[in-house]
Amino acid sequence: MRTEISCSNSTENTSTAAVCTVCPHHCRLTDGQYGRCRARKNEKGEILPYIDAMNIDLKGFTEEYYHKLGGNLETVKNFIKRAADACHVELTTLIVPGENDSVEEMEREAEWIASVSPEIVLHVTRFFPRYRMTDRDAADEREVYRLRDASGKYLKYVYTGNC
Repeated sequence: MRTEISCSNSTENTSTAAVCTVCPHHCRLTDGQYGRCRARKNEKGEILPYIDAMNIDLKGFTEEYYHKLGGNLETVKNFIKRAADACHVELTTLIVPGENDSVEEMEREAEWIASVSPEIVLHVTRFFPRYRMTDRDAADEREVYRLRDASGKYLKYVYTGNC
C-alpha cells in the first residue's frame, strides 16, 4: 500500500524524514512514503527514484512564450537538469506556428539541451489546431523537419512526431 504526503509543510519530525526536491512540491517524506508526483520514495531516510525515465514537455525556449502559457522557462530548465541527473530523459517540443517555430529558437534550445546531455532525446512534434487553440493552422510538415534538422546539429537523437 502506498502512502503519500502532499506538501512540504508537514509537521512530521522523524529521524528518517527527507525532503524530495525533484519537483516543485518539495514533499517531506517519512519512511516508505511516495511524493505527490510519485517520482521519488523515502527508503530509510534516502530519497530514491521511483521512475527510470521521464518525457518532459519543453514548450519553447523563450520566457515570453512560457509566460504566455502561464509558466516559467527557468523552472522547467532546472527541472530538466535535475531529471537528467536522476534518470533517462526525453523532451517533447510541440511546434506551434508563430510561437516557437523559428530555427534560431530551436537551435538555442538544442544547444542548451546538449549542454545538459547530448544523450537527451528530443521529439519535435507537429501542432494541429484542437480544443482551445483553433486560431491557427497546423504546423507545416516541412517546417517540423527543418527544425528537426536544426536540432540535429547539437543532439544525437532527434525525432519528429505527428508528421
